[in-house]
Amino acid sequence: DTGMQPTDNYQIIGGELAAGVGAWLFQSELIYGYLSRDGASQLALPAGYAQLAYVLTGERRPYNSQAAAFGRVTPAAPFGKGRWGAWEVAGRYSFIDLNDDEVTGGRLQDLTLGLNWYLNRFARWEFNYIHAVLDRPAGNETEADVFGARVQFDF
Repeated sequence: DTGMQPTDNYQIIGGELAAGVGAWLFQSELIYGYLSRDGASQLALPAGYAQLAYVLTGERRPYNSQAAAFGRVTPAAPFGKGRWGAWEVAGRYSFIDLNDDEVTGGRLQDLTLGLNWYLNRFARWEFNYIHAVLDRPAGNETEADVFGARVQFDF
């Protein structure tokens, strides 16, 4: 929590990088929020992530140049009749730093490990383990471990 910050204007600057090579996918983003405050120094507040994923069964994510995004994994052998769909493992590191000058909003970092099971082109299970570390002002550090699962259907 940065508290109230009376601001004249703000700017967001960021960059993204993504690459897919065979069954591998890498994505990252770094973003800075710059706040010009009334009668105080400018704040620079960064955030970002980097993630790496690998489809164990060999499928790849197609790139859609119109949307400038990678598409979904489509299993070569959809689940059923002795087939198991596609399996993907992933890891991600992300952070946001809300400390600058006299503002001490805290810093959050998390590491996520994931397993995704694509049953067919419209359904998947996601399993995630997240370890988060929140470093608040005055040395008050908090850690959390989160386990999550999600079933997704999309058309």
